[in-house]
This record gives sequence, C-alpha cells and structure tokens, in this order.
Amino acid sequence: MNFLRGDNPRIKLGERISSEITVYDDPLNENLIGFSVFDDEGVRTQKKEIIGDGIVLEYLGTLTTKSGSPGNARGVLPLPDYFNLIVKPKDWGFQELIQDTKNGLIVLGVIRSEIVKNSIRLFPRNSMLIGSGGVIVREIAIPLQELTTIDAISKEVKSVYIDDYHGGIAPFIRLKARPIVY
Repeated sequence: MNFLRGDNPRIKLGERISSEITVYDDPLNENLIGFSVFDDEGVRTQKKEIIGDGIVLEYLGTLTTKSGSPGNARGVLPLPDYFNLIVKPKDWGFQELIQDTKNGLIVLGVIRSEIVKNSIRLFPRNSMLIGSGGVIVREIAIPLQELTTIDAISKEVKSVYIDDYHGGIAPFIRLKARPIVY
C-alpha cells in the first residue's frame, strides 16, 4: 500500500500489477484493528477499491494530496495511509493450491514488512517448504514486478494483525519468486 499513497505514488493509475488481485482499504470493518468512521482530518471514511483485477484504480488520499480521494489521513501531521487491507478471495482451495505447487515456500505470518527501493521485504514469523516441513527464513525480497506472476488466490481467508493501526483479511496467494540467498 506504500506504493499507492497519493502524496508519493510509485505506481501509475491504470497500471496493471497483476492479472488476478483485487485490493480494498476498508476502514469500516468493525472486526479489524484499523476500524475508523472518520480519518484524522475528520473526513468520513469509506471502503475503497484500490486495485481491481490487477489494475491500480485509486490512491490513498488526504485533503492536501494531489492524487487520491480524501478519507485516508492518519497522524498528527496527516499523511495518506490505509486502515484495513482486504484482498478479495478467488476460487482456489488451499489444499488444491498446495497440491498444484511443485516447489514452494509457505509464509504463515509476518513479523514485519518494509519497502526497499522497488521491492517488498517480508520477515516471516513462520514458514515451511511444501512437502518438507518447517524451515527458518530470515527475509524474503519480492521485487515489485514479481507481483505480475500471481497465478492463484485461495477462497479461504485469514484475518491478520498487521500492526497496532492496521488490520487485514487475506487469502493465500501464489506467485513465482526467485530466491535471494546471502
């Protein structure tokens, strides 16, 4: 979502980042930690479709950003931010996804994530190799262009705690990534 902030967007509106994924910011989901009826500028919040079928549709905006509709202001000096990240499920069953994946790593929870240049860095809480069991993985780097390789999204979803301000609901997502060993 940091790539889609209206004060400094790093992906263009209308750009395709995947063929599959639909992502919402839903501050009105009462079951998640990011629930809020108003943002920090007093603007009424609403569910926003940020990415629809893999195409960037909207930016996270404030009253002062040049891009993005208001309703995502967070902080004393308001900056655009999401409340609750919702990824729309698709039709793959979780077990079907596992059986169809020949070589893969399942990430079950993330301690933290960050943006480094044009990549997403994940620090997994738990991970396992498909068919082999647990494995310790310190960090996973996913270059932004690898999001175009998403080819499976499960119908099963999990509620996730992202941090003290952000919640989420996400299915299991399969994408092709090249391992980075260091």
